[in-house]
Amino acid sequence: MPTNRRPLARRRNPTFTAEALRLFLELENSPRRGKHFEAGGRRLMQLLGLSEQWWTGNSVLDTSPVPYTSPQYIAWHDWHRCRLVRAQLLAATGSTSVPSSQQTAAQ
Repeated sequence: MPTNRRPLARRRNPTFTAEALRLFLELENSPRRGKHFEAGGRRLMQLLGLSEQWWTGNSVLDTSPVPYTSPQYIAWHDWHRCRLVRAQLLAATGSTSVPSSQQTAAQ
């Protein structure tokens, strides 16, 4: 039956699984090298639905202040997507860490 109702245009807060949050905290506080970190990073990206971004060499665990490519490459856009999800993960975990791009903007 047709209706005149329209869905509300609300910003939805992201929801992360407990496994994704636990893995993010574990990897965030571990040394950034080794097979365990690489496998965990890939698993985290899969849990977050960011497998395509992982294949372009990006990760939510990346703390670099700027993308490593220029805007004409898809990896540049993927870096910004990962940075946004990273900020949301930090907020969801209550971490006091500020993403590097926000640190440089605040100075």
